[in-house]
Amino acid sequence: MKLERYDCYKDSNIELLGKVPNLWEITTIKNIFRYFGSGSTPQSNNIYYYENGVINWLNTSDLKNFLIDSTKFKITNLALREVGLKVYPINTIAVAMYGQGETRGTPALLKIPTTTNQASCMMYKSFIADERYILWWFISKKEALRAVNVGATQPNMNADFIKNLFISLPKKDTQIIISNYLDIKTQKIDKEISILEQKIEKYKELKQTLIAETILRGLNKNIELKDSEIEWIGNIPNHWEVKRLKDFIKFTIGGEVIDVSYWNDGNELTYTAGKNPVLSTFDNFPDRKRTKQNDILIARNGDGFIHVPKLNSIFTNVVQLVRLSKKVDVKFIFYSLENIKYQINKTSNGDFIASLNKDMWFNSFIITPTYEEQVEIANYLDEKTSKIDSIVEVIGKKIEVLKEFRKTLINDVVTGKVKVA
Repeated sequence: MKLERYDCYKDSNIELLGKVPNLWEITTIKNIFRYFGSGSTPQSNNIYYYENGVINWLNTSDLKNFLIDSTKFKITNLALREVGLKVYPINTIAVAMYGQGETRGTPALLKIPTTTNQASCMMYKSFIADERYILWWFISKKEALRAVNVGATQPNMNADFIKNLFISLPKKDTQIIISNYLDIKTQKIDKEISILEQKIEKYKELKQTLIAETILRGLNKNIELKDSEIEWIGNIPNHWEVKRLKDFIKFTIGGEVIDVSYWNDGNELTYTAGKNPVLSTFDNFPDRKRTKQNDILIARNGDGFIHVPKLNSIFTNVVQLVRLSKKVDVKFIFYSLENIKYQINKTSNGDFIASLNKDMWFNSFIITPTYEEQVEIANYLDEKTSKIDSIVEVIGKKIEVLKEFRKTLINDVVTGKVKVA
């Protein structure tokens, strides 16, 4: 459905707002709400403040879903009294003021009464605004507000900054129409995104299952099997062996990360904490450790990614390098490492041990087919997994398009660029 524009627009003379519908009022947040406030953090080492707590206490990590119907932490009546906290009512707007990550600038609407910490600006009680509309407005302006550096050393916000923000405000009945429209439309988009994300997870699981079955059983489905005597491995082809990973590899930790000033406009491929290398000027440091043919990189933090790097690249100390010490196919070892990580994820309920050290890798079990079978298995998995990766990539692009459409729709509707009936 194509949305129409309003009949007439005026220049707000405010960069954040631009042109707005002629009948919309230009005002500030402080003129919309009667009350503002924040909170505090009860001492975490005082068990009497938290144990058996029944009062909701809002942490900015609770804001990620925009509607607050529960809080991770609860405090006691003793904490409420002694710390001097206020319980904010339902339909209070909360905006996160601090944080280097995605939290800063995130708004939410309370669906439950709650106290809060000092990192949120709370605003409530308005006779001229629909709180849901204000929430949508803050959602639409989050990135713009985050771009403003209010603090002297950190890009934080403060209550005065939020109170003095200019906002374009239609009549309240129009606000309610806009809020209802966005509630319905975004729920529909979110459902589509959720379905696509579930598809991605299924394809990822299919990929991991395919790797596991192929690495552990091979390609010949009619071959005679034997018990590996390892529970998670099960039966394997009769002529295969089970060995420790340390029999085939050695580990090297990368060099120290050089100052970020060397990271721009360089000509050296450098692996830090992701699969894709960055360009750096590390050529000024000839002692940097470099990758060779048939090397593999494993991240020492994050999701523990495993990657076959580009030749002669630098790697820093946030990754560890696996170097083959015997004649084995590098891609077969790569898929074997992926399977080990997959098995760890399964046994730890998806909570991968990011700091898995080299001794734990060394002592992991690996199946050893003949070299020719290793190459055959690796080639087969390259072909099959690349098809799955392509499908996942296509679905991922659809998700990004939907997210961008959602973002644009919210902004256009809540700022009056388009009119909804």
